[in-house]
Amino acid sequence: MHADRQIVVWDVSRIAAMGVLILGIAVLIGWQLNIDVLKRVVPGFPTMNPLTALCFVVSAWALWLSLSRSNFSHYLSLALSLLVLSVAAWDLLSILMKHQFAPDEILFAQSINATIPQSRMAASTAAGFMLTTAALFLSTSKQTNRRVAGQYAAFAQAFIAIFAIIGYVYGAGTVRTLAPFSLMALHTSWGLLVLSVGVLFIDPSTGPMSLVLSSGLAGRLLRMMTPAVILVPMITGWACIHGLRSGSYGPELALTLLAGVSMMLLFGAALLTGSTVQDNDLQRKRRLEVLRASEARISGILAIAADAIISVDSNQRITLFNAWAEKIFGYSRDEAMGQPLEFLLPERLREEHIQQVKKFGAGRVDARRMGERREIFARKKDGSEFPAEASISKFIDDGQTVFTVVLRDMTESRRAADALLDAKERAEVAARSESEFLANMSHEIRTPLNSISGFTQILLGRQNLLPEVRAIVAKIKHSTAALTTIVNDILDYARLEKGKVVLSPTPFSIAGLVNNCMSIISSTQMRQDLHIEASVAPELEDRYYLSDPDRLQQILLNLLSNAVKFTLDGSIVLTVTEDRNEAGEQCVHFCVADTGIGIPAEHIDRLFQRFSQVDASVSRNYGGTGLGLAICKRLVEILGGEIGVRSEPGKGSTFWFRLPMHQTTAPIEVRREIGGLKRRSAVRRSILLVEDVDLNREIAVAMLEGAGHRVDVATNGTEAVSKAASNGYDLVLMDIQMPVMDGISATERIRALKENSAVPIVAMTANVLPDEVARFYAAGMNGHIRKPVDLDELIAGVERWARGGDAAIGGPG
Repeated sequence: MHADRQIVVWDVSRIAAMGVLILGIAVLIGWQLNIDVLKRVVPGFPTMNPLTALCFVVSAWALWLSLSRSNFSHYLSLALSLLVLSVAAWDLLSILMKHQFAPDEILFAQSINATIPQSRMAASTAAGFMLTTAALFLSTSKQTNRRVAGQYAAFAQAFIAIFAIIGYVYGAGTVRTLAPFSLMALHTSWGLLVLSVGVLFIDPSTGPMSLVLSSGLAGRLLRMMTPAVILVPMITGWACIHGLRSGSYGPELALTLLAGVSMMLLFGAALLTGSTVQDNDLQRKRRLEVLRASEARISGILAIAADAIISVDSNQRITLFNAWAEKIFGYSRDEAMGQPLEFLLPERLREEHIQQVKKFGAGRVDARRMGERREIFARKKDGSEFPAEASISKFIDDGQTVFTVVLRDMTESRRAADALLDAKERAEVAARSESEFLANMSHEIRTPLNSISGFTQILLGRQNLLPEVRAIVAKIKHSTAALTTIVNDILDYARLEKGKVVLSPTPFSIAGLVNNCMSIISSTQMRQDLHIEASVAPELEDRYYLSDPDRLQQILLNLLSNAVKFTLDGSIVLTVTEDRNEAGEQCVHFCVADTGIGIPAEHIDRLFQRFSQVDASVSRNYGGTGLGLAICKRLVEILGGEIGVRSEPGKGSTFWFRLPMHQTTAPIEVRREIGGLKRRSAVRRSILLVEDVDLNREIAVAMLEGAGHRVDVATNGTEAVSKAASNGYDLVLMDIQMPVMDGISATERIRALKENSAVPIVAMTANVLPDEVARFYAAGMNGHIRKPVDLDELIAGVERWARGGDAAIGGPG
């Protein structure tokens, strides 16, 4: 029975116990103080025997204790019940022996008048206590059949009490029982009736009380008929007796009236009952129709479900096998019904399945979804196996556990997953091949470029070079720089596409950055009729901002180089101002305006796409890869800004970008730009140059010695490790791809040395892809210089690393 309903029925028993207890105590007080109204209620009616009152007190106590959950209270209740039962049996026995050794006469000798039968405990009262206490004793038993017997005993006692009450209603005043002088008092009959009700509500979930209190049709009809069954005969009988006493009619007519009126009233009750049954039948039919419709919907769902749905009973026998299950397994519904579920599994998995189902059935979890366990295998009618996923649930139906399994064939999913994995592996192989190709191309292109660029810079550094030769060499340098830019663009875009560009926020000066860009651009263009200038807003000149100055310089140089390329004469103006974006953030606005050829409106949308130029003539007349602006756009987006263009054919173009940047304080050591460094180093450094290519080694030695450094050379990694172990160097410049031992392995060996293990090691290589650079740092290098080597960058890097800049082994990132 539901918990809150159990509390309600227990309250009925407690209220009954309390009422009977008060009744018994009141009568005992009446005997003690000789209060007649407490002893007999109505003058002339029989008194309640004091022993009866005492039995009411003890019985009420026993009933109250029977509701407790403790063992002590339970056993005490049984003891008190047996005590009352014994006293009542003793009283009946004394009545049969004509009141010899009567218990009330012994216990209450001063109150009992043996000559007045009305003062003695009635035989019906004793019988009532015997039935009530026996019912109480049985109703607290753990055995259901005993509790049911207890309820029948309580019902019998209730009818005895009602019989006595009817006698008083009919005016008999007394009710004769086993002897002509034993009478039951009016309040005794009510007390026994209330006590029997309390006993009936001890456990109303079993026996006839479960029917009386049930919410079904039988319970409702029983509760409806009970008042009619009790009240109709009582009312008709009272009317007949009243007519007889008044002389209105004789016994024959009285009996006729009794029979007729009873039939009429009972027929009315029967009509009411029939109406209730009819209403219930109509409701049942409606519910049945709803149930059939629901079953039809469920059947439709089961029929179209794209998973096998199988139900089994507590014995693991199949009771439901839907259409998709037939399709998956190849068995018809008739073939599968009644079969054990494990016959759908491979032989090797059946015992494990049985144990898993037992474990799930005994657990507290009612459902387990697909994917919570490992993949299983099922077996078709033809004996073939297939991978599957299964969800399982359980519920209790009429005391039996019913399991429902939803099973999905994972064959196609497995194939798709295998195909996806295969495609992923092929894509990874292709990506590795692409990276290897880019790395090889970079190395193969940069190696000869390094020779051309290096020798060109060495030649330009000589003071005795003839003017016409210097002009030729300068053109070679310019062409080399253009080719280097193309290679760099391709590699930069490869980094951006793979998302491997790592920003390095550093405090920098806007004015210093602009001056450096202008210095570089001015040194690369030779036309006298092209004017290039820059304008930085006064409020920005002395400020420092936190961003990545190298990436910002790359964007500006790209835009300025484009402007120089497409502006034959006129001017190029770089302006920098303070601004705010739509979100209200502080920004710096950069603008490069030229008076060049301009861009038609229909081609502007293509400008920032990779490998895209206005038309084929641009590439033919001006050159370029079409990657520069795409790189600018991606870098601006990575920095959190936006970029755009305004242009008119024949009048020029204005490229702008806006970046959110926050002010910061100037660094302790103000950043020195590469363009402003002196070629000659102030400090002579001892450098180990590791390079296997003769031309590259000759160029690097010339550059380093020209800057005043002492250079020792090694042609492979093994030689480098040997020299690093026996000599102290300020810096090691390490090539990567070399015979005998590569630069990565050589670096790891040097780091493992006890002496000179902390010497700064910088990669000087044509391998500059992100994955490769990451390998340099992982091996313990402090930085890298990419080939072709720029003289100013090389000298600045030597000075920075040799004096301890970026000195942490493993490098940045």
